[in-house]
Amino acid sequence: MKRALAAALLALPTAAHAGLGDRRSGVYLDAAGGLGGAYEMPVGVGAEVGVGGWTGKVDDAFSIGRTWSFGVRAHTDFAFEPDKLDTRTAVTLEFHRTIYLLVAALKFGAQAGAVLRLPDWVCSGERIHGVCDATQPALGGTVLVDAALVYRFHRAWGLQLKGEVGVDVGATDYPAAPVGGVLLGLMFEAPVKHKVAAVVPFTDPVDEHWSEPELPTQGAPTTPGELDAPDAPAPPEGPATPDTPSTPDAPATPGAPSTPDAPTFPGEPG
Repeated sequence: MKRALAAALLALPTAAHAGLGDRRSGVYLDAAGGLGGAYEMPVGVGAEVGVGGWTGKVDDAFSIGRTWSFGVRAHTDFAFEPDKLDTRTAVTLEFHRTIYLLVAALKFGAQAGAVLRLPDWVCSGERIHGVCDATQPALGGTVLVDAALVYRFHRAWGLQLKGEVGVDVGATDYPAAPVGGVLLGLMFEAPVKHKVAAVVPFTDPVDEHWSEPELPTQGAPTTPGELDAPDAPAPPEGPATPDTPSTPDAPATPGAPSTPDAPTFPGEPG
């Protein structure tokens, strides 16, 4: 039993990488919420939304296959403190690789873009006992990698558990500051349907019926490699013979007695 289960688990990724199904393209949309944090920012509430397109070889119900997806994502983290609300907002371009395994899917990829911290911990004034007397908003960049496990309860809808880690550049006092988060959300994916043009059969424009080519009359089969003998010329026709004039009927003799019928005997049929 254990060997059969192990063989089945090994066969699923192999079949998915085989690219079963036709090549399709479509769109995706997902939204998620959870926990997010960054350097010098307490762990707070995180939320994000992403939209984009995908392409790959999958079957009609996304049961098995693999795809590439590309899109745009907006992510915001809120950290509540007694005297302020620290926020981190990022807008990134993303790409992902997804492997579908029946009702589940593995999704992993990367994203990069711009990030804004409000208020920022970048000091624009003087530090007194380690405390900055003035700060300013900071606009920097961010790079992240992420991985997600998707459970599809419908051919187009699924639940997504996602984890991501990365670094922010230029948004703190340090050149690179770590960021991360764990989110749970809803995902929608659907292929774009293509209309198939109707096939119109070719018809004869004269009689509007199917035209069938006439096959030439085939003669006697010849031996392969042997030249066909030329057809024998037909004998010339002779001069037409004039019709023989018919003999005219003899004139009837007037008053000639007719030949009497033979006599019959009583009891004999006539």
